[in-house]
Amino acid sequence: MPEELFPFRYRDELTGKWVRARYLAERHEIAATCKEWEIAGPPEIRGGDPWGAGRECGLWHFGLERRDRRPAVPSVSEERWRSWTHAVARVALAMEAARPSRAR
Repeated sequence: MPEELFPFRYRDELTGKWVRARYLAERHEIAATCKEWEIAGPPEIRGGDPWGAGRECGLWHFGLERRDRRPAVPSVSEERWRSWTHAVARVALAMEAARPSRAR
C-alpha cells in the first residue's frame, strides 16, 4: 500500500517558533512526535508499484531505455575489429618512433 509522506512544520517547545521539519513523515507519526504541527505542502507518495508505472519515477523519466531493444550501434565483425586495432597500434608505434629521445 502506498505511503503518503508530508512535509510539515512544528512549534519548537523552547523558542515557540515554527520550524520546518527536515524530513517527511506520515500524519500519525507527526501527531505522535509533535504537540503543535501543520502540513506544509502536498504529500509525496511512496510504495505501491515498485517500477513506478504511470508515475514520474519510471525508467523513461531518467532517459533510460528498455534492455530488450536492439543496440543503436551495429556490431562490428571480428575482421574489421582486428584491422582497426592493428591500425591503432601502428599509429602508436609511429608516434613513439617520432618522439625525440631524451639525452642523459
